[in-house]
Amino acid sequence: MLSEETKKSDSVKELYHRWRNDLILFEKSCNKLFSLNLKALSNQNLAKTYNSFYDLYLNEYSLALLTDGFGFLMDGYFPELLSKILDGKKLSDITINLSAPMNLSFFEREKIDLYSIAQKFHLSSRNKFYTKEAFADYAQQYYWIKSNYEQKDILTKRDFVKKIREVLMDASLEDLLEKNYFKKIRKQKREIIKKFKLGKKERIAIKLIEITMYWQDKRKKANMIANYWLHTLNSEIARRTKVELSAIECLTPHEIINIFKNKKPLAEVDKRQKRFGIISIGGKILNIPYEKIEEVRKGLLMVNEGKDGVIHGTTASPGMVNGVVKIIQTIKEVSKIRKGEIIVCSMTRPELMPAVKKAKAIVTDEGGITCHAAIISRELKIPCIIGTKIATKILKDGDFVEVDANNGVIRVLEKSK
Repeated sequence: MLSEETKKSDSVKELYHRWRNDLILFEKSCNKLFSLNLKALSNQNLAKTYNSFYDLYLNEYSLALLTDGFGFLMDGYFPELLSKILDGKKLSDITINLSAPMNLSFFEREKIDLYSIAQKFHLSSRNKFYTKEAFADYAQQYYWIKSNYEQKDILTKRDFVKKIREVLMDASLEDLLEKNYFKKIRKQKREIIKKFKLGKKERIAIKLIEITMYWQDKRKKANMIANYWLHTLNSEIARRTKVELSAIECLTPHEIINIFKNKKPLAEVDKRQKRFGIISIGGKILNIPYEKIEEVRKGLLMVNEGKDGVIHGTTASPGMVNGVVKIIQTIKEVSKIRKGEIIVCSMTRPELMPAVKKAKAIVTDEGGITCHAAIISRELKIPCIIGTKIATKILKDGDFVEVDANNGVIRVLEKSK
């Protein structure tokens, strides 16, 4: 991506606009599903609907995966590029400032939309928080907001009232509503570029990081919408085939369609519900044998144990705090975190956001400077260290740690008993 952009200006924007076309087709497919009565479809038409939706989702998802690779590349390349111009003391702060997002995430956009709904329907903290019309307005835009990779949760009146209350009491909303919010960030970037006389390569890298962060956030939203509809389609398939939904969701699309051809689910589906892995080799997608999954996983991660209770990662949002660790990997674990604790997870998927909003700091195994955790931590203004590879393996619930996001280091001060 970087070399192409150097040769041809706006090549990445062209890729983004190609993806936008795929996204539009995917969104049209989602809108079409709203008008369908899935229960009334024949098995053949349900299979066609499933295939059509999945193909459009796959097209949208595949091209957007470029952003992941670029994010990981930038973790090393961008600081190294700047280090040739800046001294070590300024490097971390300037890297963070120059890689700041230039668009609101959908997480923050939802806050603004909720605030607009509250204004439109005269909802306030002093009287009512709910009307049918206000809820319908919100649900039309965010019906998918509670869906995740594990399950589809239906948006309720209670969810809406809770969100309205939170937004009306959210002090950070003033920054988001300020029209010059991103103009100030842009101005700060321009001042840094001018002061340190950053060249063409540095400016291109900054532009690509901005596009990538915006693109990744758009993709994340599309994933959540896709999760909603995949769970919906899978639920209908499970209902009429008498196969457990948990089993259906461990099958590939091809295997699901085979059920309609009177083929039984795979005998190994019970094992898949415990552990399941696939790998791409030479363009072919292969299932990893159950007994080999852990071996392959360890080989891919190449995990090294943290020495002397110190874990290293990449700074996504600066700051230093001490606090109690809570390992949060699934939506079922979200409720165990208390306000002011430190969330440690593989990555900050959207379904973990209720836990993230309570956290004092974020530590992840995965992710680059353009990842979801990097975007969200900056919006929440809390310290964040990403890409540790081992945090969830080394740290335990109850450990008392220091998160030094100024230097990308987590230190265990006291192990849990």
